[in-house]
Amino acid sequence: MPRFFTAVTILLLIIAACGGSDPTATTASGPQPSATPAPTIASTAQETNTPPPPTATAAVPDDVRLIPVTLTSDLSFKPGFIDVTAGEKVRFVLKNEAGFFHTFTIATSSGKKKILVDVPLNGGEENTVDLTIPEGTGDLYLFCKPHEFAGMVAMIVVDGGTTPAFTPTPTLQPTPTRTAVPDATASPVPTATLTPVPTTAPTASAPVEPRIIPLATTGNLTFSPNVIEVSPGEKVRFLVRNTASFFHTFTIATSTNKSEILLDVPLNGGESTSIEMTMPEEAGELYIFCRPHEGLGMVGSITVVVAGSGSQSEPTSTPVDSTSTNSAGGSNYDY
Repeated sequence: MPRFFTAVTILLLIIAACGGSDPTATTASGPQPSATPAPTIASTAQETNTPPPPTATAAVPDDVRLIPVTLTSDLSFKPGFIDVTAGEKVRFVLKNEAGFFHTFTIATSSGKKKILVDVPLNGGEENTVDLTIPEGTGDLYLFCKPHEFAGMVAMIVVDGGTTPAFTPTPTLQPTPTRTAVPDATASPVPTATLTPVPTTAPTASAPVEPRIIPLATTGNLTFSPNVIEVSPGEKVRFLVRNTASFFHTFTIATSTNKSEILLDVPLNGGESTSIEMTMPEEAGELYIFCRPHEGLGMVGSITVVVAGSGSQSEPTSTPVDSTSTNSAGGSNYDY
């Protein structure tokens, strides 16, 4: 019996010890896990450090060259020629200083088979556009869609296009006049000495800069642009580049019968030049043509328009022959 009571006592002590460490009670009183994990510092930093989208004032990468281009109210790009290198990364910084719509459009050629950039710009608007200059396409053609045929074109010269050589304005040589030879036996006739009348010193005036007109002779046997409007007596500088791989001429005559040649510029393939010309004082139409390709339709026109009279003035030179191959003649533009 004593052994039995001793065993029962030990058993009761063991049960009491186990009851003090109930796992259920411990679990219930311990902290419960949250259903939604707290945001981490890393995720917050990731949200606040996201870079903003690129803007015109954003930092420019070291391998990107900035090229400012102005679209003007006189329907031109400034500059008219832009030198780049194949594979180069450039960012055009554009400003439309006109009060009306322009586009900044780049094609692989004047045939516009592939458009690389096309940025619309309302009056006064500014924008930027990035372009990696393609390889193997040659020079690129820059134009404004609504004003291309009014002469708003430019050239992006790729890889070594030489800077256009500025050729002096051609001057007409005066026709020599015959003077009478005095008779050796005749008595000299005394002449009165004229006293010079003092005059006021002439007022110096700033020279008028010629208007720059970029023009391309293309591999498609066209002039681009092929219709140009000028004012009587206006000074212009043609920046001419032959984008073809073969010979062209940029020739201007007073009419299609070519009775008087005003300008005749030969251009080998890829060649460029610059030449100044003063337009006639009278309203009318001049004839542009390429000597070797005139019969294939490589012609154009320059309309000399008096301000406020439109483009309907009668030409002072020989009228345009209705059988001529000049398909460009006389489109009117109202801007």
